[in-house]
Amino acid sequence: MHTKEDSHLRSVWQLTGYEVWATDSEIGRLEGFIVDDASWHLGYLDVKAGDWLHSRSMLVPTSSVASVSWADHRVNLQQTRERI
Repeated sequence: MHTKEDSHLRSVWQLTGYEVWATDSEIGRLEGFIVDDASWHLGYLDVKAGDWLHSRSMLVPTSSVASVSWADHRVNLQQTRERI
């Protein structure tokens, strides 16, 4: 039986708390996800933008994600902050 873990497989829930960056600046922190429970399609990231006093939640489509940096704890988007 193969017991060695695959270091490339990760739970999407491990991304919670990661910084979310547009191409030009930070957007906020990843708070959660919107998942279609029938198809298991991960459709949106729930991002908390702003500081603790003036924060707001925004939904960012997963199609906007360019990459994830596990080392930097960061989700990089393909668009500018204004376009998000």
